[in-house]
Amino acid sequence: MITDCFITGANGFIGASLARKLSAAGSRLGLLCRRPPDHPFLRGLPAAVTVGDILDTGSYLQRLGSGITVIHCAARVSFAPGDRREVLKVNLEGTRRLLSACRGRGVKDFVFVSAAAVWEPTRQPAPITEDSPAARPRNAYAAGKMAAEEECRAAAAAGMRVVIVNPVTAYGEGDYRLRAGGRVIKEFLCRGRRLAPPGGTSWIDIDDLTSGIIAATEKGLAGRRYILSGGNVTYRELFAAILAAAGSPGRVYRLPRAARLPLCAALAAAGVISSLLGRQAAMDPGQMAESFFYKYYSPARAARELGFRPSRPLAEAISRTLDFNRRHHL
Repeated sequence: MITDCFITGANGFIGASLARKLSAAGSRLGLLCRRPPDHPFLRGLPAAVTVGDILDTGSYLQRLGSGITVIHCAARVSFAPGDRREVLKVNLEGTRRLLSACRGRGVKDFVFVSAAAVWEPTRQPAPITEDSPAARPRNAYAAGKMAAEEECRAAAAAGMRVVIVNPVTAYGEGDYRLRAGGRVIKEFLCRGRRLAPPGGTSWIDIDDLTSGIIAATEKGLAGRRYILSGGNVTYRELFAAILAAAGSPGRVYRLPRAARLPLCAALAAAGVISSLLGRQAAMDPGQMAESFFYKYYSPARAARELGFRPSRPLAEAISRTLDFNRRHHL
């Protein structure tokens, strides 16, 4: 059991879900939130909340100590070119400063919640493993996470027990700001077009994900990466499952591979127009391009070394996402 835990990014999807689970298990919690917490999972939770910035170590330094386990969930997720500098600063420099503060305060156990995005999609549906070749940084988010992982491995080599987890897209209740599976579902249903790119993706239910993070915290080896995935699915299968869960079953049509370049060009042009109008683009061309390939991942190492056994099926994860979204009018 994790006795004392400090969670950064506690107001987000993963952080709040993790806080709720650890609190129910009896852990004493310290939570770092960049703004006053408003996530429904944190309401009434017995925890010491610090409102501060991951880049400002002084805002949370006193919460750290030799008996504290730190789980670093805080991140800036954006694929917009205009956000590149901030994304890199938060995801890389924020991790670097947190690790330095932990060393100074004698923290021994540190878990970094990275992302599966550090690997490139593949042309064939062969699952990526932790030993797959490193990706070239496709965007600031992936670049920041990759560089932050290097900082974590350096800290592990220096003697701190630093474990890295690489979650895939999470579904389930709690995606309060629609940054993960909730966004995928909402955007697909709002488009009203039953079209799917020809690639595939990986998914996990948030309950299985938080169990995997806790297992990594308790059993993970220093310097090791652990992919946390509940399964792999084509986009066509994913979108069909979303329609079924939403009570609107029917056929989903696969886009031809030849549509990739025209669609990306159209999205790039739309992004320029959105930028001129001061609006956020609906989708990044890079994300569209990736959806024509496969983002399949293998959790075999986590199964072997952590006892990771995801149990919730995709249909249930999607239904739980939809139920949460409806309750909170998302």
